[in-house]
Amino acid sequence: MSPGSSRPIFARVTGTSPERVLDGVNLELKARVDDPAALRERVRGTGAALQGTEEQVDRYFRVPAGRLKLRESTLDGAHLIFYVRPEDGPVRRARFHRLPVEAAEPLAETLSAMLGAESVVEKTREVWWHDDVRIHLDRVAGLGDFLELEARVDRIGSRAEAAARLERLVLDLAVRPADVLGGSYGEMA
Repeated sequence: MSPGSSRPIFARVTGTSPERVLDGVNLELKARVDDPAALRERVRGTGAALQGTEEQVDRYFRVPAGRLKLRESTLDGAHLIFYVRPEDGPVRRARFHRLPVEAAEPLAETLSAMLGAESVVEKTREVWWHDDVRIHLDRVAGLGDFLELEARVDRIGSRAEAAARLERLVLDLAVRPADVLGGSYGEMA
């Protein structure tokens, strides 16, 4: 917070209520997918609920640590997302901050001028939910088809339980160890 104000500086600068900023911790796994239709059937077989299908454009910017992207989504609007995620194994812990954005294009231009643009990733994403785990079936332009699993540790209650839920889904969805990937789509693009 700034001196003389009870509101954090980002709220005063952006006009965004601090309650709209989402901070959290995910456990995440990403894997290449050879047969999206077969995977979709396995996802349905778990009892997962389809939230919807969206088009996303992620613009990645150069930062000294972590990753910064501006996401525009047909389901969820635009968000500036900063996250730190070590690439130290198949299941990775990511700490993130997600801020809603009203004017994505001017912000993208400003961030590009200030920080430099790294990459742009366009994808179609099916969003499913199973036991507080987000299941993403992604078709990424120029890269192919992928599965992402995200377990919100703060919603689930413990890192151990979040890891157990991911492990169950990895087994139920028949994810092969050889298909598990590190990194972000921004790095792959």
